Amino acid sequence: GLQGLGFAYYLGGNKAQAGPYLQKALALDPALSRAAALLGAIENREGRPEAALAVSDASLAAAFDPDVENNRGISLLLLGRGEEAAAAFRKASAAKKSPKFANNLGLSLCKLGRYDEAYVAFASVGTESAALNNLGVCYMEAGDRAKAQEYFEKAIATNPRFYPPAHDNLSRLSAVEEVTLPTAAAVAPAAGPVAAPAATP
Repeated sequence: GLQGLGFAYYLGGNKAQAGPYLQKALALDPALSRAAALLGAIENREGRPEAALAVSDASLAAAFDPDVENNRGISLLLLGRGEEAAAAFRKASAAKKSPKFANNLGLSLCKLGRYDEAYVAFASVGTESAALNNLGVCYMEAGDRAKAQEYFEKAIATNPRFYPPAHDNLSRLSAVEEVTLPTAAAVAPAAGPVAAPAATP
């Protein structure tokens, strides 16, 4: 019941009220993974990755859930613990095929400078054009404009039709505008650049 109230408040737009109900629900039953996943996402979005990590760790100690493991990866990424974050995203992806898990893994690998592995993660859930575009955004975020341009152009060249995300990124690159890291907010990674934070619960 407490978990249901937490979800009701959250879905109704009263996110501040949701947290306490989810915390009470988890205090009574740490195995309520849906409550842990939502509470962890709220804590991460509110800029409290340490609190989110504690929620995820407690929940995972009771029962494994790939969505909670994904949120754990996001917390680790926000805390600058890239290798641990990548391991968490791999574990979540191994348990459940999900575009957002794969894109989060790709993002964490980009931040570690492992671009070839990031490409494999992006390509596992999207088109070649989308994966190349995402890699271009990663290079842009890292400050490597030449590589970013190369990958945006590759994304355009590999798509048989006009590919707006890569074209838009090339335009931004030419205008010296900031391009943000890709995310799995959309169902597929072909959504192009979106606002940070890049990782998606």
